[in-house]
Amino acid sequence: NEAEFAIVIADAWQGRGLGGKLMGELLRVGKCEGLACIRGRILPDNAAMLRLCRKLGFLLRPEEDDVAAEIVPGQKSKETHHA
Repeated sequence: NEAEFAIVIADAWQGRGLGGKLMGELLRVGKCEGLACIRGRILPDNAAMLRLCRKLGFLLRPEEDDVAAEIVPGQKSKETHHA
């Protein structure tokens, strides 16, 4: 009962809040569906997405090539690690 996210926004559309809207909707639907966890992988140089995930309460865990992001929908993580 888990989901994985991947979001790609064209360069011309970045910085307009689309990522935040998509992630907000993803969390809303995940909570309604009773998902236990939503996970994704973020490139370490994607500062905007890392910042957004921190703001939304994702647990961020740096790994070898990327940053693992995880959240329980409807519940903000208390242990956000710096990535």
